Amino acid sequence: MIELSDIDETVLITYSNETVLYTDDLRRRLTSRLEKWRLTEAVLSGFSEEKFVSDRMLSNVASVLPRETGLLYLVPNADKFFVRAYGEKIIEIVSAFLKELGVKRIKYGKHAIPRVERNLAFLAYFGFDAD
Repeated sequence: MIELSDIDETVLITYSNETVLYTDDLRRRLTSRLEKWRLTEAVLSGFSEEKFVSDRMLSNVASVLPRETGLLYLVPNADKFFVRAYGEKIIEIVSAFLKELGVKRIKYGKHAIPRVERNLAFLAYFGFDAD
């Protein structure tokens, strides 16, 4: 479920009902984990890291915090290929990161997800093809 906040910043609600601001530091920590995954996968596939999955895409994933495959369509520039090829592993990485932080809910800030991606995500979530 997508829950929108009435403030600009994304906030994380923990199991102890604390509200934690999703800061640039937390975003960088998640991006670092995604970069480690990308390095391993790029080496195994014989691609350069940037050609495998771009820095911008990893940053976009870290901004959106998708916890289920349908929500990957919220990630700017994520297409069906990206979601099908890497979605499961990305969800696993993001979910593990959020679990370590004790996050049970995410309230997305007003500008966290561009409107077009939100619309595509809603369609994908309900099983409609986003293309």
